[in-house]
Amino acid sequence: QIGFTEQEKRELAGVIFDESAKYGYDPFLIMAVILTESSFTRGQVSENGAMGVMQLLPSIGTDLASRSGLGAGDSLALFDPVVNIRLGTLHLFEQILKFRDVRKGIIAYNVGETRLREQIRDNQPLPGRFFQTIWRNYTMLKEKYDI
Repeated sequence: QIGFTEQEKRELAGVIFDESAKYGYDPFLIMAVILTESSFTRGQVSENGAMGVMQLLPSIGTDLASRSGLGAGDSLALFDPVVNIRLGTLHLFEQILKFRDVRKGIIAYNVGETRLREQIRDNQPLPGRFFQTIWRNYTMLKEKYDI
């Protein structure tokens, strides 16, 4: 919520609810991803270059934008929170669909599809910290705000 006006907060809440409904998610899952990735802070850029409230890599964001028609296909569009949430939710949906598992989809969202497939193939333990943080934030949000 850092850097957002009240009107923008309402707009983003609507986008989160709309995108969640489109893919059959609980909106609190998307909110948990945003809370974990950027603490709802505008303009975030990670050390590895992931951008926006859902921390999308420019290569992933521009690919999603060109395939879905969302955004301008320019990595700077990832700083638009509405575009970022739409593309991030699509990316999460695609990962969950590819792995047919919510936990693995969330992990793939964080470490990348290729790396996760290599870890599964090599029988390596899956990284759990990101998923655990998402789940803890999801549970907290559900308890605090669920009506």
